[in-house]
Amino acid sequence: MAEAERDNNYVTVMLGVSSVDGTTPVMVKVNPVTGRMLADADIVWPSRAVAAGEATDAPTSADGIVQYSTDGAQALTVTLPEAASNIGTELTLTFETDGGQDITVNRTGADTLDENADTGNTSFVMANAGETIVLRAIQDNIWLVVARVGGTLS
Repeated sequence: MAEAERDNNYVTVMLGVSSVDGTTPVMVKVNPVTGRMLADADIVWPSRAVAAGEATDAPTSADGIVQYSTDGAQALTVTLPEAASNIGTELTLTFETDGGQDITVNRTGADTLDENADTGNTSFVMANAGETIVLRAIQDNIWLVVARVGGTLS
């Protein structure tokens, strides 16, 4: 059931909650005169940022987009959740600010990162700001690489 809140020249409409976690609201901005959604950029997606200095992170199905930063002293290791328990989950992991250390994204258990039918990949390393990977859990042991910018799969 959609809920709405008026704010100046548009109405923010809550379409419902995320099918992934059942609690994160999915919101859009709508022109109250035409009833049209203003733009895709106005859709509010769940996201969070991980500050420089963190050594580890474990994204969840509720995260959506995670922006990472590093500093000169601390590399970051990201451990994906188990694909089998997260079928349909899509995660976007992006290297926001490069402070001098890499970010390594690792699988859990026997999961693989599948790009172009190559299921032998078990990690993804981001060495530079702007590098990004979009993953979707598609079956028991596979995180499908939907898209990536830079980085190294291995």
